[in-house]
Formats: sequence, structure tokens, C-alpha cells
Amino acid sequence: MRNMFCPLGVANQPDHVAVRNVALKVWQAELRRPQLYLYEDLPYAARIKNVDQEIERCIKTISGSCRKLSIRYWPLSKQLLKRKLFFSKLYLTQNDHTKVLEQHAGELGRMSGFTYAERYVYAE
Repeated sequence: MRNMFCPLGVANQPDHVAVRNVALKVWQAELRRPQLYLYEDLPYAARIKNVDQEIERCIKTISGSCRKLSIRYWPLSKQLLKRKLFFSKLYLTQNDHTKVLEQHAGELGRMSGFTYAERYVYAE
């Protein structure tokens, strides 16, 4: 296994936090060999007013499990964002969050020097 992806646990969504905690245990059992990426929980992160503080809270919560955590940004082209929005609509338990997700990707893009971006936390 080369990479692991799991939710960061934004807004303390119980199922997301449970998945994150299991992923951290598996990652530690694998001696931190796979690269671990913790993604922003959308649409929750896009709806939080002080999301930067929430991201920092999540990082503090899991910091004891990791040597180093860093916030990173992945640029999204217009086409990639369009695909992401399309697939986000396929979650039958979610409503259409296209507008808020597009706005959030634009805000992250402006923060990181891109048109659109998504944020994640990289664990070492």
C-alpha cells in the first residue's frame, strides 16, 4: 500500500471521525510507510464560517499520532472542478451542494495562488 486517504474529521461528523481514527491506527501499524492524506470533509468544511480554525483543531486532535502534519493545496482546473462537482451530486444521501463547493474551491484557490484548489493535510 503506497497511499492512504481518509477524512480529516471536520465538524466532528461521527462516522468521519471513526474512519479517520481507524485509518490512523492502520497507518501506524504499517509503520507509517504509506503516505497518509487527510482530506477536508465536504460539504461540511465548505459550510463552516471559521473553517481554518476547525482545520487547526483537527490537526491538534491528531497531532499525537503523527510526527508532522502540514496543510497543502491541490490545484483544480476548471474541468477537474466540474468533474468533482458532478460526482458530488451522486451521493444520494446528500443534497446538491454545487454552489457552496464551487465557492469553497475558489476561496482555497485564491488563498493558494490558483483559480480553484482543494485543501488536505499530509501526515508524516
